[in-house]
Amino acid sequence: MNRRTLAALMAAVLIIIIALFGCNETDEKQQEEEKTEPISGWVIKPEYGGIYLGQSIEMSAGYSEGLLSVTLIDAETGSARTGYVDETGEFAFEPEFGIANSFSNGYAVATKKNNSTDFGYINTEGTFVMDTAFKRAGKFSADGLAAVQLSGQAENLWAYLSTDGSIPILPGFTTASEFVDGIACVSVKNSEGELRYFYIDTKGNPLFDKKFVMAMPFSEGLGCVWVESGDSVLVGFIDKEGNFAIEPSFLSAGSFKEGMAWAVDKDSERCGFIDKDGEWVIEPEYLYTGDFSEGIAVVAKEDNGRTVEGYINKEGENVTEFKYILSQPFSGGYAVTTDIKDYEANNSTLKTIIDTNGNEYPAGEGLIEEGATIVGYTYGDIAVVTKDGLYGIYRFTKQ
Repeated sequence: MNRRTLAALMAAVLIIIIALFGCNETDEKQQEEEKTEPISGWVIKPEYGGIYLGQSIEMSAGYSEGLLSVTLIDAETGSARTGYVDETGEFAFEPEFGIANSFSNGYAVATKKNNSTDFGYINTEGTFVMDTAFKRAGKFSADGLAAVQLSGQAENLWAYLSTDGSIPILPGFTTASEFVDGIACVSVKNSEGELRYFYIDTKGNPLFDKKFVMAMPFSEGLGCVWVESGDSVLVGFIDKEGNFAIEPSFLSAGSFKEGMAWAVDKDSERCGFIDKDGEWVIEPEYLYTGDFSEGIAVVAKEDNGRTVEGYINKEGENVTEFKYILSQPFSGGYAVTTDIKDYEANNSTLKTIIDTNGNEYPAGEGLIEEGATIVGYTYGDIAVVTKDGLYGIYRFTKQ
C-alpha cells in the first residue's frame, strides 16, 4: 500500500469517526435540551371539579423554583387537595396543606391542612422547617430574612425571621417589607398615630436618619418616597446613601422596573414614565399605568366616557389597540386581559391572551387544545382551563 493510498484511507476513517462521534454529541445535546424543555400542553389534565392556582405574597403566581402551587377539587366528592406540582404535573410531595404560597429562596409560606391562620415555612421537600408559629408571614429574601407577625402577640407588630429559625430583628414595626440588597422598608406610628416610613439594615438599624410620609422598598438601586412639601405631599427617589437621586416633584410614582418608573405629573395629574434622571421618557398622557414587564406595560385612556386599557412598548408605541380592561402584566411571553365588550356583557371570566407582538387569542383559541377554554387566572403561559365541564391546567404551545 503506497503512502497516498494509506493517507486517503486514514482520512476516510477519521471522517467516519468524527461523523459518528459528532452525531452522538449532537444527539446528546438535543436529548438534554428535550429533557430541560418545559412541558407544553396539559400540565394537569381536565379531570377536576375546580382548580385554584396558589399564591405568592402579592398575587397569584406560576411556577417558582420548579414548583406550582395548586388546589385541586375532586369532581365527584368536592374534596380539595392543596400542594405543589412539578413541571410534569405530578405532586412533588404529599398535598397536605391548607394554604401553600409560592417558593422563594428555597422556602414557601404554608399552613397545615384544615388550617388557614397559623403560618409556617416548608422546604422544597414539603417538610415544615419552621413550624406554624406566625399569624402572618412574608417570603424569604436573598438576605435570608422574612417579615413575620408572631402568634400570641396582641400588637400585631412585625419582626424578621432568619432561615435558622431565630428572630434577629424583634417585633416593632407596623408594616415591614422584604429585604432588597440588604435594605427593608418599615413603618411605625408617631405620637399622633400617623404612620412614618423609614429604612433599616439587616441588623434592624435605621438608615439615613430620615422618615417619610410613605415609602416603598428599593428597586434597581432607588427607593420611592413621599415627603411633605408645603401643604402637599410629593414623591421622589432616594439612593442607597439616603440622598435624593430624583427630587420630589410627582404626585405619585411606582418603583423602577426595567429602567423606568411610572409617575403622575403634578400639573396634568396624568401618568407617564420617567428614567433614573427623573426625565419623562414617555409623556404623562394616561389615566394610569402598570410597571414594565418584558418590555411592555399596561396603560389606560378614556374613550367615550369609559376607561379602556392597552399595551405599549418602551418607545411609547402601541403594541395593542385600546379595547381591554382588567389587564395583567406580561410573563413568559404572554399577558391575560379581558375585552371591554366581554366585560360590559358581564362576561369578565372570558379571558383574552396577548403575545408580545400584540396578537390576541380570545379564550386562548390558537394557543390551547381545541375545545378547551381559558377561564381562570393565567400567569404567563400557565392557565386554568375547562374542557367538557372539567378543569385542568394548560401551558401554552409557543407559536
